Amino acid sequence: SWIKYRTLSPCHTASIHTPQSREEAHETKTEDFLKTMINISHAWEEPLKLLISAVPTLPGASDKMLKRANVVRNRTRVLQEGMKIILSRSQKKVENDPYPAWSGLADLQSPDEDTRLFTLYNLVRCLKRDTHKIDAYFKLLRCREVFKNECFTE
Repeated sequence: SWIKYRTLSPCHTASIHTPQSREEAHETKTEDFLKTMINISHAWEEPLKLLISAVPTLPGASDKMLKRANVVRNRTRVLQEGMKIILSRSQKKVENDPYPAWSGLADLQSPDEDTRLFTLYNLVRCLKRDTHKIDAYFKLLRCREVFKNECFTE
């Protein structure tokens, strides 16, 4: 497969500081987690728009794929707004921190189909990575805030 001979690009959100261990995660303040989660979700706004516009050009693309991409984008917006509301309860002002831009547009628009497909593959791989990361942070915050850390007793 052609994918074996390509080098994966680091995810555009890799520069956003996130806890690297369980201990570091437990030491991270709730407000800092929320800011990180908002920053990651902001960084996906433009790439998700581009993904949605690229899906119909894929070989074998279906309406279901396009609907799914739109669902992801809409849910990301809803989560982002919810996180901002939660953060605003603990801070007077919620600032929009600068977030990393995605630099794959040229490859996504390449005339070479393999380049476009690999770019989409890498984009979806990074989206999966960040989705799992945010899900884990939500679970940690839920445990911390709702169950007063009771779910961490092992």
